[in-house]
Amino acid sequence: MIRVLTGIAAEGSDEDKRLVAESLIRLRGSDVDSALIVALKVAPPAEQRELIRALELRQTKAAVPALFDLAGGEGAAIRHAAIAAVGKLGDAAACAGLVNLTQADPQDAVSAMAEICRRESTAEPMLTAFATVAPPGKAALLEALGSMGGAQALAAVRAELKAEDAEVWVAAVRALANWPDAAPLDDLAALASTTADARSKALALRGVAHLAPLAKDRRREAVIIITRAMKTGGAPSEQKALLAALGEIPDAAALNALQASLSDPGLASEAKAAMDQIQERRAKASALPWDDQAIALFTSPENLCRGATATNLDNLTPDGQGQGPFAALDGNPETYWDETDNQPLYWLRVQLKQPARVACLRILGFQHHNYAPKDFEVLGDGKLIKKVENAVYERNLLTVNLPPTECRAIELKITGYYGQSPAIRELGLFDKPGTAK
Repeated sequence: MIRVLTGIAAEGSDEDKRLVAESLIRLRGSDVDSALIVALKVAPPAEQRELIRALELRQTKAAVPALFDLAGGEGAAIRHAAIAAVGKLGDAAACAGLVNLTQADPQDAVSAMAEICRRESTAEPMLTAFATVAPPGKAALLEALGSMGGAQALAAVRAELKAEDAEVWVAAVRALANWPDAAPLDDLAALASTTADARSKALALRGVAHLAPLAKDRRREAVIIITRAMKTGGAPSEQKALLAALGEIPDAAALNALQASLSDPGLASEAKAAMDQIQERRAKASALPWDDQAIALFTSPENLCRGATATNLDNLTPDGQGQGPFAALDGNPETYWDETDNQPLYWLRVQLKQPARVACLRILGFQHHNYAPKDFEVLGDGKLIKKVENAVYERNLLTVNLPPTECRAIELKITGYYGQSPAIRELGLFDKPGTAK
C-alpha cells in the first residue's frame, strides 16, 4: 500500500497529503519501515517528499543512510528535505556525514547538525567540525552555535572574533548577538564601542538590545550598559532597539534612563512607549500566570523531563514570541513552546534520558484557559495511553494522571486548544500519580 498512498499524496490536495501522512504513520508491521526505505530509493521526487515525511514522523532512524544518498543528489528540493530529515532522525555519528555536505549546502547541513546536537545536548560535533570546514560552513556553524549557547560554544565563537575571513568574523558577531542568554553581553558592549565596521557595530548594538533584558540578575548594570551603548552612536533603528530593551527591564533605573530621551524628537515616542511598558509590567508583576509552588513541580528532580529532549513532529514553526519545543522543558516559565496559530494538529514529542514509568503529566499553559492545550492524546512509545478532552486547568496548571506506563518517549497529539494555539510554558512527567493543585 505504500506506493499507492504516496502516489495519491503526490498528486492530491493538502487534505490528501494530511490523510496519507496519517495513514503511513499508522501502518504496522516489522517490515513497514524497511519497505518505506526501499520505496524511497526508487520513487519519483514527488513521492520521495511524502516518503521522507513519513519516515520522519515514524522516527525511522534506520533511514539515515538512504537519506544521505538523496542528500548528495542534484534535485534541490529533495536534497533539502533529505538533509532536514537527517537532522530529525540522526545521532551524533551522522554529523560526520553532514560535515561532508557543508561544501555544497552549508546552511542545510549545519541546521541539521544543530538539531542533532540540541537533541543530544552536546555541541562537540559542531566544535570538532570547525577544523575542517570551509569559511561558508564555518560561518553557518557559528550562527548555529549562537542559537545553542553554552560555555564551550561561547569560547569557540569568541575565538573567531580574531578570524581573518570577514564572513567568518561577522558570523561570530552575529552569533554573539543572537545568544540565548546574557553571557556575551559585555563582549558586545565592548565591540560596539571599539569597532569601526558599520555592519558589525549595528549587529553589536542590536545584540546589546537583545541580551541586556536577559541579564535578570544584574538589571542595574544592564541599564548602564544600554545607556553607554546608546552614546556610541549607531543608526536610529539601533537607538530605538536599545530604548525598547530598556522597556523590558522593569526597574526604576530603566525609567530614569528613558527620561533622557524624551527630549529627543526622533526618539521621544519610543522612549514614552518603553516607559509605559515598564509601568504596565510592574503593575502586572503580581498577576503572573504561574506561582513559585507550580514552578517547583517542574524544576524538581522528580520531573522526568529534566534532561529529556523535545521535538515537534508537526513541522510547524514558532509563532510570535514563542520558541521551539525545548522551551517547554527548560524549567523557565518565561519561555514557552508555541507554533503557528489555528492548525488542526500540534504534535510534541519528549524523549526521556532513559526508559521510565510515567504515571502523571502536568502542563503549565500560557495563561489560564487561554493559549493552552484542551483536547489531546497522550502516547507512550507510539501507543495511546490516554485521551484528554476539555481539559480543566487550576490556576493555569493541568494535572493528568495516566495509567502507569513504561516507555522511552511521550507524545502529545493536540487537536483542540484554548485561544488560537496550545502554548506550553512547562511540561512535566512523573512516575507517581499527582493531585490537581
